[in-house]
Amino acid sequence: MTASWCVVATGYEVEGLLPELPFVLHSTFALVSEPIPGLDERLPDGLPFWEYADPYVYGRTTDDGRMLIGGKDETYRDPLRRRRAIPAKTRGLESSFSKFLPDLELEVGHRWAGTFAETPDGLAYIGGHDSRLPVSRFSPRGQRDHLQRSPPSISPLTSLAVPWR
Repeated sequence: MTASWCVVATGYEVEGLLPELPFVLHSTFALVSEPIPGLDERLPDGLPFWEYADPYVYGRTTDDGRMLIGGKDETYRDPLRRRRAIPAKTRGLESSFSKFLPDLELEVGHRWAGTFAETPDGLAYIGGHDSRLPVSRFSPRGQRDHLQRSPPSISPLTSLAVPWR
């Protein structure tokens, strides 16, 4: 196969393809509750929240009446260490969430952890490298991606360079 351009949209795995990009990989943790009867009536706006602590906690409701809660990031990316930390980190997420809505009891349905990349300015990266066009949002945070909601008004192929500050 031949092409003039190659769009690389692999998220944090772009590190192996374009190691010169300036970002750091971290571990993050999340949980989703079992369905909570009446949650959409109690929280009709979906209760998106973001606690600007360090480490932060974020969350929102899902379309099927669950709470999605995540955060408590760590600067390591070792898979075994991350997997072993899941129980304690997600208990911490539950505890942090209970401060926001103490009367809402959660039954955890699933717990997980993953890797995400962070750019120096925290923004998405769209830029050109030779004939490769990396496009990375780098967010595991359960938000609907802002790039999907408001696509750029110009073609990324006509505006490739995004200088790092």
